[in-house]
Amino acid sequence: MTSAPAVATVWLLCLAPLAFLPGLEDRWGWPTLLCVVVAAGCAVWVRPTGHLPHGVVTAVCAVLAALIVGALAGAVPLAQLMGRAPRYEGAVALPVYVAAAWAAARVVGPAVRTDVLRHVVRAQSTAAVLLAVVAVLEAVGLRPIDSDLSRPGSLMGTATDQGIMGAISVALLGSILIGAWRRTGHISRWAAVGVIAGAVSAVTSASRGALLAFAVVLVLLGIRWVLTSPHRRRDAVVAGVALALVLVAVFAVPLTRTRLLGQSALSVQTIGDRAVIWEDAWRIFLAHPWLGVGPSGYQDIVTAWFGDGWFDRAGVGSVLDSPHSILLQALVVGGVLGTVAALALLAAVVVAGIRGVRAARAARRDLVLGAACALVAAATALLTHLTSPDTLTALAVLTGILVATVRRPAPPAARAVAWAKAATALIAAWALFLGISMAGDAALLSARTAAMRGEITASLDAFERAQALRPWDADIALIATETLGGVVEVGLAGASDPAEAWASRAVVQLPASSRALFAAGMVASLRGDDAAAEDLLARAAELSPADPRIHHEAGVAALRAGDLDLARVHLERALALAPDSQPTASALRDVCARLGGACGP
Repeated sequence: MTSAPAVATVWLLCLAPLAFLPGLEDRWGWPTLLCVVVAAGCAVWVRPTGHLPHGVVTAVCAVLAALIVGALAGAVPLAQLMGRAPRYEGAVALPVYVAAAWAAARVVGPAVRTDVLRHVVRAQSTAAVLLAVVAVLEAVGLRPIDSDLSRPGSLMGTATDQGIMGAISVALLGSILIGAWRRTGHISRWAAVGVIAGAVSAVTSASRGALLAFAVVLVLLGIRWVLTSPHRRRDAVVAGVALALVLVAVFAVPLTRTRLLGQSALSVQTIGDRAVIWEDAWRIFLAHPWLGVGPSGYQDIVTAWFGDGWFDRAGVGSVLDSPHSILLQALVVGGVLGTVAALALLAAVVVAGIRGVRAARAARRDLVLGAACALVAAATALLTHLTSPDTLTALAVLTGILVATVRRPAPPAARAVAWAKAATALIAAWALFLGISMAGDAALLSARTAAMRGEITASLDAFERAQALRPWDADIALIATETLGGVVEVGLAGASDPAEAWASRAVVQLPASSRALFAAGMVASLRGDDAAAEDLLARAAELSPADPRIHHEAGVAALRAGDLDLARVHLERALALAPDSQPTASALRDVCARLGGACGP
C-alpha cells in the first residue's frame, strides 16, 4: 500500500510551482513557498528512500554562509538577510528551496517504490496539463487570470517561467516515456500527455530563453532516443521528423514567430536591454569583487550604474531588481566568496548526479536522467532570465531527485518517531510564519486597493496590519510611502501626516535606496517642507544620477527652497537626460530668469 504522506509530498512538490492565490500582492511566490514547506512536513513521516549526499549538504551550507556574510556586510543588513521584495531571496525563501531538495531526495530516492514513481509521473503530467490549458486560453486572447501583461505566463506569472516549466515537463516525462518504450514496448499514456502539454506551454510562452531550454531538452532526448535504439538510423529519422513537427508548431504561433524572427520592436529592444544590464552587473561585480553586494543588494546599488540612456530605454520609474542572469547574479550577490561556494555546490551536484545516474535502475533511472536533462535546460534558460520561487522550487526538486543517495541505516523506531514529531513541530512553526507573511501580503494589496478607491482610513489600517504581520519587511514602508504619496498628490484629505510617518520609516530602513529617498522627498515636497524635500531628493539623485525624474523634482525642490544654483544643476542634468521634457525646460527657464540669464535655456 502506498504511503499517504509520500503521495502528498510528491503531489505538493510537483504542483507547488503552479500554486497561486488571488488576493495577494504577490499571487505566486508565497503560495509556492508554503506548499513546499507543507510538503516537507509530509516528507518527515515518510520512510526515507534516500538522502542528500554529505558533499552537497556541505556545499549548500557554504553557499548560505557566504550569503549571510554578504548580507551582514551589505548596506541594509537586516533587510538583506531576510530578503527584499519581490522574491525575498534571503532567510525567507532560500531555506525553502533546501527543504524542497531534501524532501525530494527523501521521498523519491534510490529505494523509492514503483507506485510512488507512478504518482510522480501523474503529478507532473497533471501540472503540465493545467499549465498548458491556461496557456492556450491566453494565447487566443482570453485572460482566465487577471493580468496586464501581454504574455501573462499562465499559472506561473511570467511567460519565461511558463516556458521553462513546460520544458522541464518535457524533459522529465519525455525521459520516462523513452525509457518505458525501450523496456516494455508500451507507451506511458500519462507521460505522453504530459510531454505534449509541456511542449504546448513552452511554444506558447513565446519566450526565447524558454524556447532555448526547450531546444536543449529536444536535443538531449533525441540523443538518448537514438543511442538506446537497436535501429539507430530509423529512429534518427523519427527524431528528425519529431523535431520538424515541433518547429512547425513553434512558427505556427504568431507571437512566438514574431519574437523569434525579431519582427517585434519590443523583442529587439529586450536583447539590447539585456546587454546593457549585463554590462552594468559586471561593472558592479568589479567594484565589489570579494563579498558582492549581498542578497537583494543589487536593486539599490544598480541605479548608480545606469547609463544616461537607461531610463529612456526602460521607462522613467522602472525598477530593476535582478541582473537577468543566474551567473551574473551569483557574481554580483556573492562576489568571489559566494561564487566559489556556488561552483563548489555545482561540482558536488554534478558528481553526485553522475553517481546517481550510474546507480539508478529501470524506471527510477529514467526519472533521474530526465531530472538531469531538465536541470541542464532550465539552467540554460536562467542564463538570460531572472530567478523566481517557481523556477527555483522546480530546480531544487529536480536536484534532490538527481543527487539522492542510498538511505542511511534506519534509526530505532522510537527515536525515528520522536525525531518526526520534533521536525513536524518546527515545520508547523515555519508554515505558520509563511502563512502570517501571506496574510501580510493580502493586507498590503488591500491597503493599495483601498488607497486607489480613496478609502484612506481603510488603507492606513491595512498598511499597519501588513507591517505588524511582517515587521521584518522593509519594503512595506516603501510601498506605503509611494502609495500614500500618490493619494496626497491628488489632494485627498487624511493621508498627509501618515505619508510623512511612513516616509520616515522607509528612509531609516532603506537609507541606500534612491526609490525610498525619492518617495520620501516627494511626500515632503507635497507637504510644503521644502528643506526636507531638497535634502531627500538631492540624496536620491546622488544614488540614481541617470534618472531625469529625480533630477527634475530635486531641481524644483531646490528652487522652492531658494537654492538657485543647485536647482540649475539638477534641472540642466534632467534636461540633458530628457531633452523633450517641457516641464523641466520651463522650470529651468524660470531659474535662469531669476539668476539673470546666468544659464542656458
